[in-house]
Amino acid sequence: MAYSIELFFNPSLESRLRRMCNVIRAEIDGAVTVIEDIKSRPHLSLAVMEGCNVVELSEKVRQLADRHNAMPVTFSSVGMFPKAEPVFFLAPVVSPDLLTLHADLWAHVPRLTRNPWQEYAPGRFVPHCTLMTSVRHEQIGRASALVMENTFPITGEIVEIGINEFAPVKPLMTAMLL
Repeated sequence: MAYSIELFFNPSLESRLRRMCNVIRAEIDGAVTVIEDIKSRPHLSLAVMEGCNVVELSEKVRQLADRHNAMPVTFSSVGMFPKAEPVFFLAPVVSPDLLTLHADLWAHVPRLTRNPWQEYAPGRFVPHCTLMTSVRHEQIGRASALVMENTFPITGEIVEIGINEFAPVKPLMTAMLL
C-alpha cells in the first residue's frame, strides 16, 4: 500500500473543483478524473510514500495542524506533467505559508515513512491539484478549453490536512488547520 499526506479545501472551492471534474468527465471520452474515478477529494499532495507508521505519522500530522493556520489558495494556471499519458492539473500560486507547512512536514517524513517519493521533497515539490490522469495527447486541447471556460483565478482556502491510503483511496485521518 502507498500513502499520501494531502491538503484539502474549504467546501465552496471543493464543490467548484468537483463540478469542473464532472464537466471534464462528461465531455472527454475516457477521461479519468481524480474525483469520480479515483474517488479522491480535490487536494494538494504534500508527500507520498510506500509505507509509514500510520499511528506516529497521524500524531505528527495532528501536531502540524495545530501549528499552522488555514491559508488562502489561488489557482492561477493550468499545467501538465509530460508523461506517456499526461496528468492535467491546476497550479496554485505558491505562498510562503504553503512552503513553510511543506518543509515542516518533510522535517519528519524520512523518519516516519518508508520510500518517500522524492518528487514531493523540498526543492522538487510542484504543488498541484490533479484534475485528470491518463490524458491522451489528442484530448489535451479539449481538456484545456474546458478548464479555461472557468473564470481565473480560482480562489478559496486550504483548511484541512489528512492521510490517505491508496489505491483504492481510503481516508485514514484528517485534522483542521487553525
